[in-house]
Amino acid sequence: MKKIFFFFFFFAALFAALVSSPFAWAAPMQPGKWLITTKMEMPGMPVSIPPQTHTYCYSKEDIQNKKSVPSARKGCDMKNYRVNGDTVSWEMVCKGKGGTSTTTGEMTSTGTSYKGTMTTLMPGGRKMVAKINGKRLGDCK
Repeated sequence: MKKIFFFFFFFAALFAALVSSPFAWAAPMQPGKWLITTKMEMPGMPVSIPPQTHTYCYSKEDIQNKKSVPSARKGCDMKNYRVNGDTVSWEMVCKGKGGTSTTTGEMTSTGTSYKGTMTTLMPGGRKMVAKINGKRLGDCK
Protein backbone atom coordinates (compact mmCIF):
# COMPACT_ATOMS: atom_id res chain seq x y z
CA MET A 1 0.00 0.00 0.00
CA LYS A 2 2.87 2.41 0.78
CA LYS A 3 4.24 1.82 -2.71
CA ILE A 4 0.90 2.74 -4.29
CA PHE A 5 0.77 6.01 -2.35
CA PHE A 6 4.38 6.76 -3.35
CA PHE A 7 3.51 6.31 -7.04
CA PHE A 8 0.34 8.36 -6.61
CA PHE A 9 2.16 11.34 -5.11
CA PHE A 10 5.12 11.02 -7.50
CA PHE A 11 2.81 11.18 -10.49
CA ALA A 12 0.72 13.92 -8.88
CA ALA A 13 3.90 16.02 -8.80
CA LEU A 14 4.73 15.02 -12.37
CA PHE A 15 1.25 16.02 -13.55
CA ALA A 16 1.55 19.35 -11.76
CA ALA A 17 4.87 20.03 -13.48
CA LEU A 18 3.47 19.12 -16.87
CA VAL A 19 0.34 21.18 -16.45
CA SER A 20 2.37 24.19 -15.30
CA SER A 21 4.58 23.98 -18.36
CA PRO A 22 3.32 25.44 -21.63
CA PHE A 23 4.62 22.64 -23.82
CA ALA A 24 1.32 21.40 -25.13
CA TRP A 25 -0.37 24.43 -26.58
CA ALA A 26 -1.32 24.29 -30.23
CA ALA A 27 -3.43 27.46 -30.39
CA PRO A 28 -1.62 30.72 -29.62
CA MET A 29 -1.79 30.79 -25.84
CA GLN A 30 -1.95 34.20 -24.23
CA PRO A 31 0.54 35.12 -21.52
CA GLY A 32 -0.95 35.99 -18.16
CA LYS A 33 -2.37 34.55 -14.97
CA TRP A 34 -4.10 31.19 -15.45
CA LEU A 35 -6.33 29.13 -13.18
CA ILE A 36 -5.54 25.41 -13.55
CA THR A 37 -7.71 22.63 -12.15
CA THR A 38 -6.55 19.00 -12.14
CA LYS A 39 -8.71 16.05 -11.13
CA MET A 40 -6.78 12.80 -10.67
CA GLU A 41 -8.35 9.37 -10.61
CA MET A 42 -6.62 6.12 -9.78
CA PRO A 43 -8.86 3.06 -10.07
CA GLY A 44 -8.61 0.80 -7.04
CA MET A 45 -7.37 3.50 -4.67
CA PRO A 46 -9.25 3.53 -1.36
CA VAL A 47 -9.03 7.33 -1.20
CA SER A 48 -10.44 9.84 -3.68
CA ILE A 49 -8.35 12.96 -4.14
CA PRO A 50 -10.35 16.17 -4.55
CA PRO A 51 -9.60 18.38 -7.56
CA GLN A 52 -6.46 20.48 -7.13
CA THR A 53 -6.62 24.12 -8.24
CA HIS A 54 -3.75 26.57 -8.52
CA THR A 55 -2.76 29.65 -10.47
CA TYR A 56 0.26 30.02 -12.70
CA CYS A 57 1.66 33.09 -14.41
CA TYR A 58 2.77 32.25 -17.96
CA SER A 59 5.29 34.70 -19.41
CA LYS A 60 5.76 35.31 -23.11
CA GLU A 61 9.04 33.36 -22.87
CA ASP A 62 7.28 30.37 -21.23
CA ILE A 63 4.90 30.16 -24.17
CA GLN A 64 7.61 30.54 -26.80
CA ASN A 65 9.68 27.73 -25.21
CA LYS A 66 6.89 25.14 -25.58
CA LYS A 67 8.61 21.77 -25.13
CA SER A 68 11.53 22.43 -22.81
CA VAL A 69 10.12 21.43 -19.42
CA PRO A 70 8.87 17.86 -20.06
CA SER A 71 11.78 16.89 -22.29
CA ALA A 72 14.19 18.07 -19.58
CA ARG A 73 12.66 15.89 -16.85
CA LYS A 74 15.33 13.54 -15.59
CA GLY A 75 14.73 9.98 -16.77
CA CYS A 76 11.87 10.93 -19.13
CA ASP A 77 11.73 10.98 -22.93
CA MET A 78 9.05 12.81 -24.91
CA LYS A 79 7.79 10.79 -27.90
CA ASN A 80 5.10 11.05 -30.55
CA TYR A 81 4.53 14.79 -30.05
CA ARG A 82 1.85 15.78 -32.58
CA VAL A 83 -0.07 18.97 -33.32
CA ASN A 84 -3.41 18.75 -35.13
CA GLY A 85 -5.14 22.13 -35.32
CA ASP A 86 -5.72 23.33 -31.77
CA THR A 87 -5.01 19.90 -30.23
CA VAL A 88 -1.68 18.47 -29.16
CA SER A 89 -1.01 14.85 -28.22
CA TRP A 90 2.11 13.18 -26.87
CA GLU A 91 3.62 10.20 -25.14
CA MET A 92 6.22 10.41 -22.40
CA VAL A 93 8.21 7.42 -21.13
CA CYS A 94 9.88 7.73 -17.72
CA LYS A 95 12.36 5.23 -16.33
CA GLY A 96 12.94 5.05 -12.60
CA LYS A 97 13.94 2.73 -9.78
CA GLY A 98 10.46 1.20 -9.65
CA GLY A 99 10.28 0.53 -13.39
CA THR A 100 9.05 2.32 -16.50
CA SER A 101 5.88 4.39 -16.73
CA THR A 102 4.21 5.71 -19.86
CA THR A 103 2.04 8.81 -19.99
CA THR A 104 -0.12 9.65 -22.98
CA GLY A 105 -1.91 12.94 -23.19
CA GLU A 106 -4.03 15.20 -25.29
CA MET A 107 -4.70 18.91 -24.76
CA THR A 108 -6.94 21.29 -26.69
CA SER A 109 -6.42 25.05 -26.42
CA THR A 110 -8.40 28.09 -27.53
CA GLY A 111 -5.72 30.59 -26.51
CA THR A 112 -7.63 31.70 -23.39
CA SER A 113 -8.57 28.23 -22.13
CA TYR A 114 -7.46 24.64 -22.41
CA LYS A 115 -8.62 21.17 -21.42
CA GLY A 116 -7.13 17.76 -21.66
CA THR A 117 -6.51 14.33 -20.28
CA MET A 118 -3.31 12.51 -19.34
CA THR A 119 -3.23 8.79 -18.64
CA THR A 120 -0.25 7.16 -16.95
CA LEU A 121 0.38 3.42 -16.88
CA MET A 122 2.71 2.69 -13.99
CA PRO A 123 4.83 -0.34 -13.14
CA GLY A 124 2.70 -3.20 -11.87
CA GLY A 125 -0.22 -2.30 -14.12
CA ARG A 126 -1.51 0.62 -12.07
CA LYS A 127 -3.21 3.43 -13.96
CA MET A 128 -3.75 7.11 -13.19
CA VAL A 129 -5.89 9.54 -15.16
CA ALA A 130 -5.66 13.33 -14.82
CA LYS A 131 -8.28 15.65 -16.28
CA ILE A 132 -6.99 19.19 -16.66
CA ASN A 133 -8.74 22.49 -17.30
CA GLY A 134 -7.18 25.92 -17.51
CA LYS A 135 -8.51 29.38 -18.14
CA ARG A 136 -6.85 32.75 -18.42
CA LEU A 137 -7.81 35.10 -15.58
CA GLY A 138 -6.00 38.23 -16.76
CA ASP A 139 -2.59 39.81 -16.66
CA CYS A 140 0.07 38.77 -14.16
CA LYS A 141 0.62 41.15 -11.28
